[in-house]
Order: sequence, then structure tokens, then C-alpha cells
Amino acid sequence: MTTSALDLIQTGTVSQIALIPGISSSKAVPPYELFKPMPAAAAEEVLTVTLPDAYPGAVVSLNEDLISVVEVHQQLGGAWAIYRVPVYVALYATSDGTVAGEARRLVWSLGESVQRTLMAFSPSVPGITVWPLVPERIEQILVDANTHGLLMEFWAKYQLQGTPLN
Repeated sequence: MTTSALDLIQTGTVSQIALIPGISSSKAVPPYELFKPMPAAAAEEVLTVTLPDAYPGAVVSLNEDLISVVEVHQQLGGAWAIYRVPVYVALYATSDGTVAGEARRLVWSLGESVQRTLMAFSPSVPGITVWPLVPERIEQILVDANTHGLLMEFWAKYQLQGTPLN
């Protein structure tokens, strides 16, 4: 699969998330920018996050290093393979600090909307079959006392046609 097709899956996901009511921004970043180590100031490793341009917002990353083959078929002179690739969505919300759990409640509510939306969304990639994204796991992200987030991992499953395997 060409990088441009993976880019279409990622940008389609970013665009779909941006359409969800209540989400102010959505952008794509390379996987190494989703979480990156802070300069070695402490004895333990501390990671920083790439934050959205506006809140509540999402940061999307597709990790092409983790593409895996799900199935391979050969029949009547043709062959096809089904692959899957992880798509990470980091969703963030903030509060003004007056209501301690407000950002947490907002990010969980928007997270449910993101899941419902992406489970019904099939990225459009010309010449390639792509199924709706499948949620894999969700983890909380605490940025600071007023900024909460969710890291959601989805799998994008797609099919490539090819020539017979020999």
C-alpha cells in the first residue's frame, strides 16, 4: 500500500472527527510526535504530548510501522490481501479549573461520539476497500489539573488486490 493511501486514511479520519459537534479542532501528526520524551531533567522518563490547536480537540496519528496482514487469498488467477493498521486518536478537553471534573466529563462524552462516528466511517481510498474503523482500546491521559484526554486506538482494515502468489 502506498504512503498516499495511508495518508488518505489518516486525513479522512481527521476530517471526520472535525465534523463531530463539540470538537473545535482536529489535526494529524506523525506517530513519533503523538508522545515524545521531555528533555532528560528527571530520573524517570516523562512524555510530553502534542496538543490540538483548539479545545476540545483531537490529534490523529497512523502508525504504518505496525501494519499487519490479516488474511491472504488466491482464487481464479487473482489474489488479495487484507491488512490492518493502527490509527490513534488523542482527544483533549480543558476546563477553567472551577469545576474539577468538567474536562474529564467532556472528554469522555466527546470520546463516545468519536467512537460512534469512526465505527460507522469508512475512509475513502480510490481502488482500495477500507472497512469502518474498529476500536481496540482507550486510555486516559492527564496533561495537567485542567486538561484531560483520552487515547483511543482504532484499527483500519483494508484490502489490496494483486496478482497471483507463486
